[in-house]
Amino acid sequence: MRPLLLLALIACTGSSPETRDPVDLTEMLDEQSARAGLIVDEASLFGGISAEGRVGDYLLYNDRVRFVIQSDREGSYYVGSGGGVIDADIVRPEGVPGRDAVDEWAGMVGFGRLIDPEAYFVEVDGADGGAASLLVVGQEGELELAEGALEAPDLIQHDDLLLQVRYRLAPGSWLMEVETTVRNPGDDAVSVAPGDIIMGSLEAMETYEPGTGLDGVSSGGRLYSGLMGLRNQVAVALFPPPGGELDSGALGLIAEIADASAGQGEPLDIPAGGTATYTRYYGVGPDLATLTDAWLALDGRATQTVDGQVTAPDGPVAGARVHILVDGEPFTVAVTDADGRFAALAPTGTATTFVDGRGRGMFFDLPEGAPGISAYGADIPAAQALTALAEGAPGPAFAQGRGTSTDLTLAQPGQVHIAATDGGPFEARLRATASAGPADDRRLLRGEPDGGSVGWGVDDLTLDVLPGEYTVLVHRGLRHELHQETITVVAGQTVEVSADLGAAIDHGGYLLGDPHIHASPSSDAAVPMEERILGAAGVGLQLHFGTDHDHVADYAPIIGAAGLSDRLASVVATEWSPPTRGHMNLYPLVHTDGANGGAVPWWRNFEVSTAEMVQRLRDHHGEFVLQLNHPLDSGMFQFAEWEPGLISDAERYTSDFDAMELMNAGSYDEYLPLYLDLVSRGVKVVPTGVSDSHGHLNSMFGLSATWLGFGSDQVSAYSPDALMEVYGRGDTIVTRGPFLALSEKPGSTLTPGTTLDVEARSPSWIGVDRLILYENGLPLETVTATTASFTLSPDADAVYHVVAEGDAPMSPLSSRTPWAMTGSFYVDVGGDGWTPPLDPLVIQP
Repeated sequence: MRPLLLLALIACTGSSPETRDPVDLTEMLDEQSARAGLIVDEASLFGGISAEGRVGDYLLYNDRVRFVIQSDREGSYYVGSGGGVIDADIVRPEGVPGRDAVDEWAGMVGFGRLIDPEAYFVEVDGADGGAASLLVVGQEGELELAEGALEAPDLIQHDDLLLQVRYRLAPGSWLMEVETTVRNPGDDAVSVAPGDIIMGSLEAMETYEPGTGLDGVSSGGRLYSGLMGLRNQVAVALFPPPGGELDSGALGLIAEIADASAGQGEPLDIPAGGTATYTRYYGVGPDLATLTDAWLALDGRATQTVDGQVTAPDGPVAGARVHILVDGEPFTVAVTDADGRFAALAPTGTATTFVDGRGRGMFFDLPEGAPGISAYGADIPAAQALTALAEGAPGPAFAQGRGTSTDLTLAQPGQVHIAATDGGPFEARLRATASAGPADDRRLLRGEPDGGSVGWGVDDLTLDVLPGEYTVLVHRGLRHELHQETITVVAGQTVEVSADLGAAIDHGGYLLGDPHIHASPSSDAAVPMEERILGAAGVGLQLHFGTDHDHVADYAPIIGAAGLSDRLASVVATEWSPPTRGHMNLYPLVHTDGANGGAVPWWRNFEVSTAEMVQRLRDHHGEFVLQLNHPLDSGMFQFAEWEPGLISDAERYTSDFDAMELMNAGSYDEYLPLYLDLVSRGVKVVPTGVSDSHGHLNSMFGLSATWLGFGSDQVSAYSPDALMEVYGRGDTIVTRGPFLALSEKPGSTLTPGTTLDVEARSPSWIGVDRLILYENGLPLETVTATTASFTLSPDADAVYHVVAEGDAPMSPLSSRTPWAMTGSFYVDVGGDGWTPPLDPLVIQP
């Protein structure tokens, strides 16, 4: 920015930035104090699933709330520029880990039009009393992600406006005032549509808006836009100025797609050389009712108090969600205190309540109060979070297993205690035998997982559930037997379930992995990192791949804190996700302190070929396996316009890949013809099976996977170098159930007449009916048995695969039937080097 314009913008609002030394931002404040300043000590920062604050950023806080404003540095997630809120939480007692769940909180002056900060000023540090304030000055920039996603460099048009954002936090307030001044230095009048978007971590929060509640973004005017913690961790909300309303506007589309929270104010008409200002409030609190109370008091409109006590036969209920409706429409949510009490303000009208004590129906063998883990937390809050993950910490109350009520009375739950006889991890699913009641009101409740309750235990697990009869399924994936029984749960009593999950197969020489899984670093995932690790161990995976969208995260410290290092290893990885080039997994990588863990942002410098983009990845990360994901469904071969033997768009194609998904979420029909065509044309590509799971239970997590030939079935065999060697050899078996024991290793080059012995191994609930030998992509021989000996005697060089199939579903875990396929076996007839049976792939310019 030109210095004179910068000074003019500051002068136009009469600001006078303080210049004294930074204040101490580590001290706990009383209700009469607030502070703003530059962060110089990591002890000023706090943790949470989305925490990314760093020394050099700015902090505003009082005795109730705290906000981190990103400095002029490259940030993580999808808004890299500074000037916006990146972390927000309530102030917690000393030593209690933070629970920030805000990925991005950014103001805009139109679709994708952000501040590009040039300077930061602590206007008032608060040391002398009163409100504290921070001023951010810059010019208009653009949301690079939007232009990169569409590969449209001129998508976001702007007017070279000058922007000033003032963050002001008063003592004792739950709300931070945010004031943006826009100056138009041009010769023509302009109109802008100011607004804000909050991207919360979907693994920890859910959107809530007055009128629609939990059921999506409201299309009309509303008093606020918010998110609340899935387990009562924290709530955040955006409010208009007193007397105003928020509208969705253009930001509503982003909010709907991203499941975010957004709001726009009234359009601003700015004459040439003129300025305009708009104000709104950012709130953080223990629940939404705390925030709506604060704003209604500020607004001054007529209100009523809604209060009461939630009880059950066993006493007052803490941590219940009380939805407050006005004239039948959701307005806010209060969380009951230790005595089961709540109180909230609401606009005038007929007020009713709906109490949710059912909870999420999801249980994890984690210590009480274990926080969400961030991939990018600073050292001190990260260490505090890992300690709490191992040892527990004070945390918010959260009622589960108590049902719902419209009269403030909930049920007393019973408990189901589950343990495997070998003391190992497991996944448990409970489903009531009674028929389901009326459909849930989606404005007030989310559906229960798998129609009941689910849980993941490291060594044991207790679930709180409503009294009644349940079927119980306990399993550890496709390497083990499973356990089923029917139980009756009585209020206040505990039912013991002991599950024998005996090892069912010998898979010597191979580890079971899933080279495509998502968790909290991915913006579209619904699983925190620590819950993903418990889930991976529970379903019997031995190798977890952290393939989060455009993030490089290291899960190993979480595995250690959870006590699972002897059962599970993790591969540092990323899913590079340009929407018009195809998604690609990169592994193994090295996590760095850079933005997004060192991931390469595809949304920059995108006006090159796919081959050039991939070469940039190679130059940046060094040696790694590049896996093409769902290759014909938002994958490279779709965009490169593949048909058998032909690539029609060379600009969207690269031959520099090592592996491809043959099976994604249990489906292979679409990708198998592609794979067989490629290998028959001499493309050396390693097949993989993946879940691509973004949730806790979806995508056949644990059942759609890859056997990886490490030469051992022990987790200790994993290392990044050993993984590279596995892929270098091509020693993989894609599976939807069975393991295939083979006399030769996939990826081998064999001589004519070699006998390939095959045995399909599986637990009793997975049945294999036949083995099929493929030659050059076509079925050659079928044996109706679980063992076979195939003689490989082609007349010319050929490539072979073995497929195992079963006819019966893998009940009770899946309605899918068993299927598995080996990697390639190459037979070199003349001993002069293997020649592919089909012509090379034609790549049209």
